[in-house]
Amino acid sequence: MRCGISEAGARGSPVQGWFGMSDSELLVTALSGLVGLLPEPGDLVEPLHRVIDSATDALDLAGCAVLLVADGYSGVVTATPAALADVALSQRSSERGPALDALRHGEPVAVADVREHHSA
Repeated sequence: MRCGISEAGARGSPVQGWFGMSDSELLVTALSGLVGLLPEPGDLVEPLHRVIDSATDALDLAGCAVLLVADGYSGVVTATPAALADVALSQRSSERGPALDALRHGEPVAVADVREHHSA
């Protein structure tokens, strides 16, 4: 599941489409830094936090969160900024929002402001 939360001009340039990348080299650099990233047994949070930090920078997002879903249970593993974890948990408890839309439809969902999308 992928869900992007973006803001026009959040990092200097307007978001263009889902990926909103102005510099493909940044994406290549970010992904290259993740090659060989193998977590220690029981330590998944730190590697996932590195992934979302890289995704946030490379895709020019205002924030990113990892929500794992298994057997009807879901939980936020990590988020940046940290306040986004509260947004993700709110989506889970209300059963509405772009993260759940992405999960239900199997497609990325990009929104300019998750607060507006969530309250609709």
